[in-house]
Amino acid sequence: ARIPNHCSIDDVREILLQHVNQRLPASCDGCEVGRAWLVFSVLGSSSHEDLLLEEAAVDMPTQFMQLKTTFGLEVSDNGKIHWTGSCRFELVVFSLISKESGAQHPFTFRHRERESAPGSLLAESAVDLHLRAWDFVSGRAFKSEGPIVFSFSKDPRSIRDFMNISTSKECERQQFNSPGEGGILGMGKNAIVHRVKLDAVASNSPGVLRRGKSSDALMDTVDHWDAAVKRPF
Repeated sequence: ARIPNHCSIDDVREILLQHVNQRLPASCDGCEVGRAWLVFSVLGSSSHEDLLLEEAAVDMPTQFMQLKTTFGLEVSDNGKIHWTGSCRFELVVFSLISKESGAQHPFTFRHRERESAPGSLLAESAVDLHLRAWDFVSGRAFKSEGPIVFSFSKDPRSIRDFMNISTSKECERQQFNSPGEGGILGMGKNAIVHRVKLDAVASNSPGVLRRGKSSDALMDTVDHWDAAVKRPF
């Protein structure tokens, strides 16, 4: 999608939503993007330095401050930003909504791979295999301690096929095995909960205030999470 050189964050989000809605797979006919988050990055930087452009997670003044101080972009008084050629955007889609009924359901996407060779496609891509997360209070970015890829089944009734994980590094074929004791926190009829350890990817800047928090409160934010990841079947 083409992004104008000078436009607001909302303009970027709307352009990307239209772009994605026009390219949803045939199985999603009659649907459009429901819940999605906009993520900003700069060409050549690590994905762990990405900025979440969602007010539900990071308030707008902080987003503007980060874009100016961290990425060196010009922000106008009217909220429009002068994007450069190195700016990159990612739309993380969580759900689709039916145009007819308004009902939402999780958006899922699976790579097509060769039979009996799971993980082979990931070995040939530049995808970062660390799980990413954000702290909604401080806006800090987190990532899993190591690469992690979850197994799945084409048949939602085959619950056990969702249990395994692979911790192979990037550019290696994924090897799926049981996560070990404590790796699965629970499993029901419609979802499984995995345990994942997360690390903060960067320290908070003392001069940046988020959601009314004082700089002292931000410095007390933990650097590690013992997290639970819920995956629907």
